[in-house]
Amino acid sequence: MRRVTSGNPESAELAAINQSYKAAQRNYSHLAQLIEHLPIGYLRINILRDKTDRAVDYLLSYINQQAGRILGIRTQDFTGKTASETGVNPQENIPRFMHIPSGDSREHLWQAPDSGRYCRSLIYNTPNDDDELVILLEDITEARRNEEQLRRAKERAEESNRLKSAFLANMSHEIRTPLNAIVGFSELLAKEPRSKTRKEYSDIIRRNNELLLQIISDVLDLALIESGRSEVVRTTFDAREFVRETVEVFRPQCIYERDDLAVREKEGMEQRKGCVYGAVPPELIIREHDALMAVDIENGQKTGHFLDQQENRGHLRPYSAGRTVLDLCCHTGGFSVHAALYGAAHVQAVDVSETALAMVRGNAARNGVADRVETVCANVFDLVRQDCEEGRQFGLVICDPPAFAKSRSALDGAYRGYRELNRRCMQLTEPGGFLVTCSCSQFMTQPLFEQMLTEAAKGAGRQVRLLERLLQSRDHPATLGEEHSMYLKGCILQVL
Repeated sequence: MRRVTSGNPESAELAAINQSYKAAQRNYSHLAQLIEHLPIGYLRINILRDKTDRAVDYLLSYINQQAGRILGIRTQDFTGKTASETGVNPQENIPRFMHIPSGDSREHLWQAPDSGRYCRSLIYNTPNDDDELVILLEDITEARRNEEQLRRAKERAEESNRLKSAFLANMSHEIRTPLNAIVGFSELLAKEPRSKTRKEYSDIIRRNNELLLQIISDVLDLALIESGRSEVVRTTFDAREFVRETVEVFRPQCIYERDDLAVREKEGMEQRKGCVYGAVPPELIIREHDALMAVDIENGQKTGHFLDQQENRGHLRPYSAGRTVLDLCCHTGGFSVHAALYGAAHVQAVDVSETALAMVRGNAARNGVADRVETVCANVFDLVRQDCEEGRQFGLVICDPPAFAKSRSALDGAYRGYRELNRRCMQLTEPGGFLVTCSCSQFMTQPLFEQMLTEAAKGAGRQVRLLERLLQSRDHPATLGEEHSMYLKGCILQVL
C-alpha cells in the first residue's frame, strides 16, 4: 500500500520514484534470470573501435549458461573479455557483424571449434546501438546427426537399388547367352542331315539347357542367402570341362590362364600361367570407349588391362578439355590416353615401371596423342612431394594407386598413406581444377574413403566439392551384403 503525506508533495513524488525503481529492479532481475536459464544460447557483444572509428575488436559482455555449454567454454573465463584476449582473431567475425543493418538480423550455420557442436546462430544488431549485437545460439548437433544418418540411409538405399538394377542387367545377359546358343543350335540342328554333327549340336543344346537351369538355381540360392536360410555345400569343379564348354559357346581365339598370384601358395596351391586354348596373338589390341589399347595378357598386371576401371575412364570427358593432367600410377595409360583424346593440353603419365611406361608411349602413338603425353618413371610419393615444394599445379590430377591395405591389420597404415597422397594431390590441383582419386583396397570402405578425403582436404587447406562417386565396372559385380566385394571406389572432386 502506498502511503502519501498530503502536506509534503515532494515526499510523495520520491516515494513513487522509489517504488518504480524497485519494480524496475524486480523486472530486471526476473529478465536476467530468464536470460540466464534460457534453453538457447544468449550472447551480447560490443564492437570496439580505434581512433579512426575502425572496428578492431569486440567485447564479450554477457554469455549465458546454455551458450557456454554449446560453445564448450567456461562462461566466467570469457565474460568481460575481448575476442583477442580469448585467443580468437576478431577479424574473422567482425566483417560478418558489420554487414547487418541496425534493427536487422542474419542467420549463420557453423561448428563450435572447442565443443565440435553444430550451431544455428541468429545475430541481431540492436536498433539503439549499432555497436551492440545480441547472438542467439541453437544447438543443432542432433538434428545434423539425424540428417546425416538419413542422408547415408538414402545413399545406401540408392546404392542398393543401383546394384539390384546392375544385378538384373547382368542376369538378363547371363540368361540370354545360353538361350541364344539353344535357339541357334536348335535351328542348325533342324537343317543338319549328318548324324555326327546333329549329335554335337544336341550336346551343345543339352549343356546350355543345364547352364540355364544352373543360373536359375543360382538366383534362387541368392534369395535363400538374403533370407538367411542358406546352407554351404562343398563340391568339386572341373576347370577343363569349364574351358571346353566356354569354347563351344563363345568360340574364343584363345584362353589364357593367369593363376600366378602369391596368395595361391598361401592356400597350398601352385602358381600357374599359360595358354590353355588356342594361341596368344602377337599383338592384342582392344577398344575401350574412343581408345585403342595394347594389352599384355602374358606379363602385364592381372589381365594386362584394368577392366574394372573401364567405365570410370569414360567419366574423364567433361573434365579434361584444355587442362594439364597429372596421371599417377598410370600403368599402361588408360586414363592418360583417354584424357588426351578428350582434349587435354598436356598429360604427364607417372609410374614406377618403365615397362608399363613403354606401353603408355605405344598406346599414345596408336591413338595419335603422343605429342601431348609425357611419361615419367618415378615413385609417386617422391614426385608429388617434389612438385608441391616447387609449387607446380595441374588442372586435372588422377590418382589410382595400388591397394595399400591388402589385409585388415594394414588398414591404419594404408589410411595414413592414402591421406598423405591425396593431401599432396589436392595441393597440386589448381583452384577450380579436378581430382579423380580411387582406392582398390577392399578394407577401405566408401564412408572411410570419403572420411579420409575430408581429412586430406583439411590438411591441404583446400575446400573440396564431391561431384561424382565411382565404382568398379558392371562386369565386376559386387555382392549385396558383402561390403568388401565392392572393393573399387573413387570420387571426382573439384578442388577450390
